[in-house]
Amino acid sequence: MAIYFGSADKLNRDHLKKLKRLVKRTNTPWLSDHLCWGSVDGRYTHDLLPMPYTFAAAQVAAQKIREARDFLEVPICVENVSSYAEFHASEMTEWEFLSEVVELADCGILLDVNNIYVSSKNHNFDPYDYLNNIPHHRVGQIHVAGHSKFEKYILDTHDHPVLDPVWEMYGHAIRRIGHTATLLEWDDRIPPSMKSTMKRSKPSSSRSGSSQPVLRKVRSRADLLDLQRAMAGAIFRPLTPNWRMQGRLNDGRNLRAEASEFIKPNDRLSSFERLEIYNRQYWFRLLDCLYDDYPGLLAVLGERKFLKFATAYLARYPSDSFALRDLGARLEQFLRDEPHWSAPREALALDMVRFEWAQVVAFDGLSKPPITTDEILDTPPEKLRLELQPYLSLLALRYAVDDFLIALKKRTTDGLRAEASNAVESAPKATARKKRIRLPARADIHLAVHRHDKPALFQAPRTRSIRDPLRPEPRSDRRERLCRSNHLRQAQ
Repeated sequence: MAIYFGSADKLNRDHLKKLKRLVKRTNTPWLSDHLCWGSVDGRYTHDLLPMPYTFAAAQVAAQKIREARDFLEVPICVENVSSYAEFHASEMTEWEFLSEVVELADCGILLDVNNIYVSSKNHNFDPYDYLNNIPHHRVGQIHVAGHSKFEKYILDTHDHPVLDPVWEMYGHAIRRIGHTATLLEWDDRIPPSMKSTMKRSKPSSSRSGSSQPVLRKVRSRADLLDLQRAMAGAIFRPLTPNWRMQGRLNDGRNLRAEASEFIKPNDRLSSFERLEIYNRQYWFRLLDCLYDDYPGLLAVLGERKFLKFATAYLARYPSDSFALRDLGARLEQFLRDEPHWSAPREALALDMVRFEWAQVVAFDGLSKPPITTDEILDTPPEKLRLELQPYLSLLALRYAVDDFLIALKKRTTDGLRAEASNAVESAPKATARKKRIRLPARADIHLAVHRHDKPALFQAPRTRSIRDPLRPEPRSDRRERLCRSNHLRQAQ
């Protein structure tokens, strides 16, 4: 849900209003979100970042859970996340923190057994201590899933079968909690050829230097905000050409020394390396989204130039929306401001990004109640006011990008996008194409991009269907024509 109960920022009221409309429309009996943070100062990582386990952080999370529950008017469960880093500031174990939050908030638990297993391996604790020491009467649902093992840590990727140790933990949980609704998560299947980039880390000392770092404390909301800003600042830094985290921040500070102030090392990974996992996942996830949503622009620029362009775009415009669908909202403006990224095909690239963004809007954009035939006929002409649906876009383009994109999508193999509920283990790659497609020719076209019964559609307007507005039409003919064009009326 991307509510981010653990963020020091205040709740996003616009997001909650949209969520409340969905809750009412679907009669949702309860909803859940992860006990984590993922946004700071209005910028979103689209990840499930771990909390420092302090009493101050628990109070912040509990207060936001209560506020969200009261606003949404439905019960809330919080889900434990898998994590790859710990904080020096923590004052208790994760299960003690979870118990503290749900008791303060008086909410439920969505218990993810696989996440407990993953975190137990990454942080060296007994997962059965976790299962035995949470308030079992608050568990409303259980999740199990598969994961991916790497040299020094485990990632919650939801792309493998559930291992026997996880099933054994699930059986133990059921014996303690009782029969409970259970969801088996399987979100992704990453090809073996893409699994190499996350295996290249070399063994290194967990010490960042000879000097003892000054450890950050989290005793208030302000302390929590400072810690989250420090972590987010590192996560938002672009990766090096070989997909590693940069060693210095924008102001020249040594990032290894900075990481050691708030991230705990373990016997396998340094503070820097644990933070690097989240830095890489941020960039892999967002670049993957741009690859998925803008295959036409990718084809126009070519993979190498597209990757450099996308990295520069995200560095200039970090995500400021809870929804990944808004990630490309400023691509057109970026291309206009910095046309060298699309040279020598500036005009074609602009047409393509406008067309692909219009499809995003058509699929996910808001809609207003369509006007009915009777409303048109019963309203005096001088008082009749019509407007386009918010999800409909009218485009005047210089290239036939519609036919090109149809041909392109027919010749690509699509995979599932890795969302924030599971980790991303490698950089994105262009989908395999059967053969190269010729770029669209120069041709002035006009497109209406809209949706009908949810799928996004686009079509060129036909001038012969446009009536002379000054020519009178009998009322009976007008009613019959409006009824015949009911499906178009919904888009208009």
